[in-house]
Amino acid sequence: MKIYKAIRLSLPVLYLMIFFGCAKMPSDIDDYTKFVDPMIGTDADGHTFPGALVPFGMVQLSPDTRVKTSKGSSGYHYSDSSIIGFSHTHLSGTGEGSGGDFLFMPTTGKVRLNAGDPSKTSEGYRSRFKHTNEYASPGYYKVLLDDYNITAELTASKRVGMHRYTFPKTDSVNIILDLNHGINDKVDSLELKIISNTKILGYRSSLGGLRMYQKLYFVAEFSKPFNTFGILANGKMENKKEAKGKSIKAFFRFINKDDPILIKVAISKVDIKGAEKNMSEIKGWDFESTKEKAAEMWNDELKKVVIKTNNENLKKIFYTSLYHSSIHPSLDMDIDGRYRSTNNQIYTAKGFTDFTNFSLWDTFRGLHPLHTIINTKRTNDFVNTFIERFEHSGSLPMFEISGNEVPSMIGYHSLPVIADAYIKGIHNYDIKKALNGMKKLANLPWEKRSLFKTFGFVPFDYTVQSVSRTLEYSFDDWCIAQVAKDINKTDYSTYGNRGEFYKNVFSKEVNFMRPKDSQYNWLQPFDPKDYSKHYTQANAYQYTSFVPQDIKGLVNLMGGDKIFENWLDNYFDTKDEKHKDFIGQYNHGNEPSHHTGYLYNYVGAPWKTQKIIREILLSKYDDSPNGLSGNDDAGQMSAWFVLSSIGFYSVTPGMDYFVIGSPLFDKVKIHLENGKTFSVIANNNSLTNPYIQSASLNGVPYSKSYINYSDIINGGTIIFEMGNKPNRNWATKKHDRPFSVKFNSPPMPKISVENKQIPPDGIITFKNNCNVTLSCDESKANIYYTTDGSEPDKSSIKYNAPFKISESMIVKCKAFKENFYPSYTSVLKFRKLEMISAMDIKNPKLGINYEYREVWLCKEVDDIIRYPILKKGVLSEINPDLGFKMSEKNGVIYSGYIKVPEDGEYIFFLNSDDGSVLLIDNIMIVNNDGSHRRRERNGKIILAKGYHSIVVKHFQVGGKPKLTVQWKSNYIPKEEIPAAKYFH
Repeated sequence: MKIYKAIRLSLPVLYLMIFFGCAKMPSDIDDYTKFVDPMIGTDADGHTFPGALVPFGMVQLSPDTRVKTSKGSSGYHYSDSSIIGFSHTHLSGTGEGSGGDFLFMPTTGKVRLNAGDPSKTSEGYRSRFKHTNEYASPGYYKVLLDDYNITAELTASKRVGMHRYTFPKTDSVNIILDLNHGINDKVDSLELKIISNTKILGYRSSLGGLRMYQKLYFVAEFSKPFNTFGILANGKMENKKEAKGKSIKAFFRFINKDDPILIKVAISKVDIKGAEKNMSEIKGWDFESTKEKAAEMWNDELKKVVIKTNNENLKKIFYTSLYHSSIHPSLDMDIDGRYRSTNNQIYTAKGFTDFTNFSLWDTFRGLHPLHTIINTKRTNDFVNTFIERFEHSGSLPMFEISGNEVPSMIGYHSLPVIADAYIKGIHNYDIKKALNGMKKLANLPWEKRSLFKTFGFVPFDYTVQSVSRTLEYSFDDWCIAQVAKDINKTDYSTYGNRGEFYKNVFSKEVNFMRPKDSQYNWLQPFDPKDYSKHYTQANAYQYTSFVPQDIKGLVNLMGGDKIFENWLDNYFDTKDEKHKDFIGQYNHGNEPSHHTGYLYNYVGAPWKTQKIIREILLSKYDDSPNGLSGNDDAGQMSAWFVLSSIGFYSVTPGMDYFVIGSPLFDKVKIHLENGKTFSVIANNNSLTNPYIQSASLNGVPYSKSYINYSDIINGGTIIFEMGNKPNRNWATKKHDRPFSVKFNSPPMPKISVENKQIPPDGIITFKNNCNVTLSCDESKANIYYTTDGSEPDKSSIKYNAPFKISESMIVKCKAFKENFYPSYTSVLKFRKLEMISAMDIKNPKLGINYEYREVWLCKEVDDIIRYPILKKGVLSEINPDLGFKMSEKNGVIYSGYIKVPEDGEYIFFLNSDDGSVLLIDNIMIVNNDGSHRRRERNGKIILAKGYHSIVVKHFQVGGKPKLTVQWKSNYIPKEEIPAAKYFH
């Protein structure tokens, strides 16, 4: 996820020559963990952490050096010089942070329960440290705490973190526990209980960060009894053995006998009993044995891919990338199979392992396709987890962190993960349930999907990131079609059509994906290099190629192979003074660019793909702490390197092939879960030989610039002969290029209404009548329509001329063309404005109800209810100033009644910063939803004199809340609704 992203400069050519030439070929090895450096990515914007965990583990035990700032997402940053302590949950590479639960810190001397300032560590319990006294490897971390001369060591099992602290000779040995501590969150409630002088337990409930809300339980055991203890609860030192509140810190003092003190901490999202059961993963106090088991688990994961290269630096980058690709998704259930689902209920997993931390906007692209090769069993678990979420919460995940759905990025990208698994034959789940979940998620009204269905694109005058939303929704819906193809032909047609909607934002005038408004007008002026609100953390260059479902269709839209090839050349050559670290407009530090280098293969110029992929591999990764060119994003950046360095990449998750690039290593052997192996051999490979001269697959000449998944998973060998000059004849013929699944249908018809703009909710209001015109961009298509809400077919009314509507109705139309699938159905609702009767309200009181919530990640008003109510009461009128100190991330729902003075037509106005909606008598009158700068929207309704219900929902993330609610009629000038008209 890219909440913050920056890119490093490319490596100098001289460095690359040294990089390739300095190392000797290692002998055969059994321990691949020694090639992993967890420090890679901990500097700059990589946002990784160096602590101890096992593959896909629930516990990530790591040092925390900070809890805020854009570079503190993982809790650790290489530029820091002091450590706060060691906590048990962390996110790897994400753009925003969470976790940091249950922080322990060893100290000596006087007990201090405040962390202190990094510049004055002596004033708190934190300590200075040096990287020269720090060591990290898979499953193990070690550091010397300079302020105390304490050596701290960490290791872990799946659900338990283990600490070993070696103290200097002193009588004052302390262990600090800070339950307040968390990364980018706020405490909701805490509990600590002292069970004995070797055992404590409790929970931490917090709000904020990526995970939004979480309650996490822990049990901790000490290897030796503490002599004394103290609990600072809610600012007061307690002598009791238990405490609850919003602020709890504690200390435990030990009599030092020169031997280390060890701590085991088991966690659970279910309950204390779950944490106690999880503690059984580490029996006894053998730290070295636990460390060795963790390393063995990592070695088993890493040796799934064995590479041969004469360069130790590259080997380190590769295995660290594979390591980072195996941190998330994370185990999310106790040892007994119980887990807490997104509906906050407890279930027991049957036949699958429950996971969480699905950074899907990032990881659907490369990380999950990588796991379809090396982790097919876990891929089944991922899909089963998705289906479980659908069954229990009503929705497949979109971006799930720590068991909570997070409204962080656009799209609904669990769908390509499911489609990719299904198409590749990974089927250990109920595909019909999965398909039902896919359809429901695609049709939820969140994230402007209603706009997408109404217009066939997302209009830029109604919301931000309109182009990116259109393209990503289109791809996700195409994924549904791939699953539905053999299950439900109607679904295949519906979602196959929606998979073609990308065409609706392609402007042939400029050959870019371009914003279009609700009147079908292109944005003017237009600059494809502009990072504007119309794209998600990108520009038109970086998003135009995001049509992974139909690259050939995009090529045809642009005008053919040569024009598309020239467009790609321009993409990689167009410099930008603001982003000198880009390769032209290519931004490897953000995911929308990740597939673009492979697209030359689709137009018969694979040698250009080979050149650019090799350049990216060598210039955007290195083996230093600053070795990533952007956020690792839960492993996506690393997975790109793993796949691309092997020699291919997943341009289209949901297709059963990978597109070939330029293999980086002399030999790669992939050990598959089915017992077979697949090898990639690159003969005559070197820094100066990035070009494929020829290839053979299992001894047979191979001329395709892609490789089928079945050829990989069934085992075999592909051999590339490499050279220093392009072979412009290899894999250039059309039948040797990657292909797209062609879906033929006419474009979605347009419904135009005379003198009326189609509103965001797709409901046209009128008094007497209105004229309707239907049209289709395909001249050879016939349009059929209905006015009773039924689905049109060729027996419906054939459109020949505009028609008049004088009653409320639903118009649906569909275009038909011979030998084509029917088009997607266009739908527009018409509501004749008729007077709504007043409500019979007995003895109402002046004022309007409000409910206030602090909303950490909110993009539309429906997100408000995901957060707990912090305060509620009654106001005299709708006012964004609730009379108390509010967060800068707030959501408010107002509800009550308004007293209408006279019968008549009323226009209501909502002016807000960020999202707001207004409902009168449960009818949506004004939709001003979505994250946006301050703007006004209005809507009409005819109301009878008397009381009518009113609901206003408003959220604002950042700054002082701004909201005004006004009305206007023949009797009333435009004004804010007076306090005297609000009741509850």
